[in-house]
Amino acid sequence: MSLKLGLKPVDRVLGGVKERSLILIHEADPRSLGKFLALQVMKEKLESDNLVGYFNIGLPLSTFTAVAERFGIDIERHLRENRLMIVDTFGSLYNLRQGTGNVWYLSQPISLETLNDKYIEVIRAHKEKWKRLNMFEGRELWGGHDFDLGLPLHVRAPEDTALP
Repeated sequence: MSLKLGLKPVDRVLGGVKERSLILIHEADPRSLGKFLALQVMKEKLESDNLVGYFNIGLPLSTFTAVAERFGIDIERHLRENRLMIVDTFGSLYNLRQGTGNVWYLSQPISLETLNDKYIEVIRAHKEKWKRLNMFEGRELWGGHDFDLGLPLHVRAPEDTALP
């Protein structure tokens, strides 16, 4: 089965994405706007009623939320509607925890040796929640993360960065 990213120019070039495949959007040069492509995929998948898991690694959650909202993604609404779950690694590491539903934090202590097991633990718990809420029926499950520490708050509006 071939899945669509929801971005017509990219879907046309790729011809779809195989189920269970890994997609890497690598931004070698900030002018390539790779992070905006990833945000656009997130927006398309959430707006089309799919499930998205996001690993917040490189930014305070409030900064990521502000950037995403500037890009037209209503993070709070998607969290409330249970279609978005965030694993806040940054908040876990720097003890910047918020009491927001569907935002998960890793238990302490966190090290390279324990990180994978801690991710598995929170992903398993949230997938169980989605299962109890019967959220999987007819939906795709997408996941992503951002390692970039330099995501600017002065991002351009989506129409300014649209693909041809």
